[in-house]
Amino acid sequence: MNETQKNKRALVATDDHSLPAVLTAMLAPTGIEVQCVDSQSMQPYAESGYTVVMVDGNPLGEVGQGLPAMVVISPDDPINAYDSGADLVIDKPLRTNVLLAKLRSVLRRYGVNI
Repeated sequence: MNETQKNKRALVATDDHSLPAVLTAMLAPTGIEVQCVDSQSMQPYAESGYTVVMVDGNPLGEVGQGLPAMVVISPDDPINAYDSGADLVIDKPLRTNVLLAKLRSVLRRYGVNI
């Protein structure tokens, strides 16, 4: 089974209690299911089986090695986020059309179509 046939899941690491609902609504048309964890947890970087990992704020350490696509939302230092392995850095407020276009572009590199 290739990646386009698998269930698509996003792991969101955040302390912003409103962000999961916002991302769930934004990603619903793509078929991506959203699961959330506390942003201070190392869980997002260790988990597998996710199409994309989204970190709200600053990533904890290097995040891009052998993991799914990495999106960092509103980090303090975007250069550090990219140097830590982010595929995409996007700032709040999130705009649905822009987020989805950028996410489609990143995921295509991983062989995933949404």
